[in-house]
Amino acid sequence: RFMTAKDEDILSSPSLLRKGTAIDRFLENVLINKNVKISDMLVGDKNALVIAARITGFGPEYTAKVTCNTCAHSPDYNFDLSKIKTNRADDLQLDLNENGTFNLKLPTTGVVLELKPLLSSDEQKLSAILKKQEENNRRETPLTTQLKSIIVSINDVTNRAQIARFVENMPSRDSRYLREYYAKAIPNIDMTEDYVCPVCLAEQEVNVPITVNFFWSRP
Repeated sequence: RFMTAKDEDILSSPSLLRKGTAIDRFLENVLINKNVKISDMLVGDKNALVIAARITGFGPEYTAKVTCNTCAHSPDYNFDLSKIKTNRADDLQLDLNENGTFNLKLPTTGVVLELKPLLSSDEQKLSAILKKQEENNRRETPLTTQLKSIIVSINDVTNRAQIARFVENMPSRDSRYLREYYAKAIPNIDMTEDYVCPVCLAEQEVNVPITVNFFWSRP
C-alpha cells in the first residue's frame, strides 16, 4: 500500500535507526500480506520493495550528490528511480540444486563451491559482524565475511572452519571470478546509472546512493 504519515514516523524513529531496523519495520508496515516475512526475502526482492515504496511515496525523482572520479566535482544529480532495471541472470546456465543453491567451479583451484542467495536476515548478520569489528577497533573484513556467508560447501565439505580457511587463502583470481559470477547469478536490481560530469565531461558509471534522505522528498 501507499506510504502514510505513520510510516514516516517509523523511518524517522531514532531508536529504530540506531538499531538499523527502520527499513525492515517500514516494509513490514506497508505489506498487506502479513504472512510475508522481510527476513525471509531475498536481498534483491527487499531492495526492489524499497525502491517501489520510495516511488509510490514520493515519486521517482531522487536527488543526491555524485562525485566525479576524474575532477572530484560533487554536484547534486537527479536520478530517475523508475528507470532502475533488474538482473535476472537469464544469460547464465546455472547449475542449480533442489534446495535452491547452485554450484560453481573456480578457474584456478578447480574446487566446486555450493553457493546460496543471501536473505535479508543474512544481510543483517553481516552488518552486525562488521559493526562489531568496527566497535572493537578490529580490521574490518567485508569481502571475506560475505564470501563465507554465501558458500554452503567446498567440494561437498560443509565444515565452517574449513570454509573460512579456504576463503581467507583463496587466490585473487578465484575471488574475483566468484564475486562477479555471483553478482550476475543472484536476482537483484541494478542500481548503476551512466553519468557525465558537467565540469570535466568525464563519463563514468555511478551507483544510486541510498542516503538518509532517500525517503524524504525535497521541498
